[in-house]
Amino acid sequence: MRTRNFLPALMLACLSLTACAAYAEDADVAVGGVLLIRIHATVNGMSPKDRADIVDSRLQDILAAPKLVPADIRVVSANKNSAKIMVKDTLLVTVFKEDGAVNGVTTQKQAQMWVDSLKKNLPRINARPNPNNQQK
Repeated sequence: MRTRNFLPALMLACLSLTACAAYAEDADVAVGGVLLIRIHATVNGMSPKDRADIVDSRLQDILAAPKLVPADIRVVSANKNSAKIMVKDTLLVTVFKEDGAVNGVTTQKQAQMWVDSLKKNLPRINARPNPNNQQK
């Protein structure tokens, strides 16, 4: 009798741990403590952390460019399943339908949410030329 009750309880505990692990895999893309985007979905075998690492590496070059303005950040190639977010001529991140599904929105809506956050924050944190280093 006891074994019979133990098995369902064990299965429920395992399911609870699995759900917690899914949340633990969310990955924030942040610079200087400023959250830019949060990636929840695993896509094409890449975990949220893997995807965030790629975005972080692309951000290094993007943020080194001076005079970044909100108009430099846009969604391109949007379709039902994916959209690319570009900063000037550089791909920052591809938004997939799985990203929107996590939040209960379409791919295009998720892409726009990320673009809105990026437009608000990227221009504030990108590199500014140091006037003391100007060559004469």
